[in-house]
Amino acid sequence: LVCREIIELFRDDFIRALQQSFLWPTEACALLVGPSCGTFDIYAPWNITLPKVPKPPVTPPSPPKPGSPQSRVLFLTDIHWDKEYQAGSAADCKEPLCCRNSSGFPRKRPSLAGHWGTYSNCDLPFHTVESLLENAARAGPWDWVYWTGDIPAHNVWSQTRNQQLTELTVISKLVRKHLGPNVTVYPAVGNHESTPVNIFPPPFVHGNRSSAWLYDKMAEEWASWLPEQAQKTLRYGGFYTAAIQPGLRVVSLNMNFCARENFWLMVNSTDPANQLQ
Repeated sequence: LVCREIIELFRDDFIRALQQSFLWPTEACALLVGPSCGTFDIYAPWNITLPKVPKPPVTPPSPPKPGSPQSRVLFLTDIHWDKEYQAGSAADCKEPLCCRNSSGFPRKRPSLAGHWGTYSNCDLPFHTVESLLENAARAGPWDWVYWTGDIPAHNVWSQTRNQQLTELTVISKLVRKHLGPNVTVYPAVGNHESTPVNIFPPPFVHGNRSSAWLYDKMAEEWASWLPEQAQKTLRYGGFYTAAIQPGLRVVSLNMNFCARENFWLMVNSTDPANQLQ
């Protein structure tokens, strides 16, 4: 069942990318699988135009002086909230993701899903995510927050766009609720935000196959944290840069354009969104 649903979910993107690709079969295989099935030099077609700005002289770094200003930064990542997490269910099951009603309910205690989570093929229940953020808020104040994505669970064979967007909205609001309106969060796009997982078409792909459904919702949910120009490039390609404070800038790259599992790299694997420019 899992394999059949995975094939159905990935099929259209894979076929569309393959139809638009100019790679030879051995090159496409090498790009997606590795050198065991072909040869592809990903650096050969690259031509990056550098700005015509004189390179500043290299200044050796020096440690800050005692009493220098400090910042407290919170780093959140890989929340992987599972709406179907069920305490007492099987933590060891036949599917890739366990600790759910569909996993069954064994009698042996060592293999049961715990109340707060289980160190197994399981994701987190909502109350654990909320407890995490409540305690993070108590440990503050924070000057700013880095949040590097992966909100949804690992049930990648049965996800829908509406589910992904709902989870994005719920967790984004939860972060704002507990960390408060006075701290800025700088999110990044994780590979699990999309469905199919890992599939991020370049910006030149339009219509229903594009990633606009995801990027537009991100820009909407994160508008209170990001400046207007950052929201613009987020909508365009899932990346942005923003000034945190004088002398410090955050650059949030969409690393899914560098991921081998992204089939759309068969069409363009050389900075497909021009985010490095």
